[in-house]
Amino acid sequence: MNSIKKRWQMMMKKIAKDIGDEFDQNFERKAFFDKKWQNRKYKNKGSLMNISGNLRFSIEQNRKVYGNTIEWSSSLPYAKIHNEGGVIEQEPSDIQRQFYWGKYRETKNPMYKASALAKKVRIPIPKRQYIGYHKDLDAIVEKRVEDFIEEVINEQLKQFKV
Repeated sequence: MNSIKKRWQMMMKKIAKDIGDEFDQNFERKAFFDKKWQNRKYKNKGSLMNISGNLRFSIEQNRKVYGNTIEWSSSLPYAKIHNEGGVIEQEPSDIQRQFYWGKYRETKNPMYKASALAKKVRIPIPKRQYIGYHKDLDAIVEKRVEDFIEEVINEQLKQFKV
């Protein structure tokens, strides 16, 4: 029976690795499987989600397996908002205020003046999901579970010498 428990733990670790690899590939695809991420405003700056690689690599490092559960997490404060989307409210820094004043002088767009004078700025962050459930993961789990069942059956058959 102990052998089955070890095989189960190995299977769960393999599932975690396989799914973790798929989540990592989302950064290469610039999409959550088949759903493309929204492009960033300034195209000449590279992929927003891959600038430093910190977010991408923080998820792999925090993967945990508990019995029947696999959990992915990140300790980075911006991980959740990128995965789920939302709005950040913050007071503009001095550098941001200077930027807005400069843009206002350049364009005379009242939006920039309002941003420079704002007590709080609302920054919408589009959802760029990189971890979570997707139907494509079912095939990975199915394959690993089938392999596990086959191994257990073969082990039992060997004991009975059938």
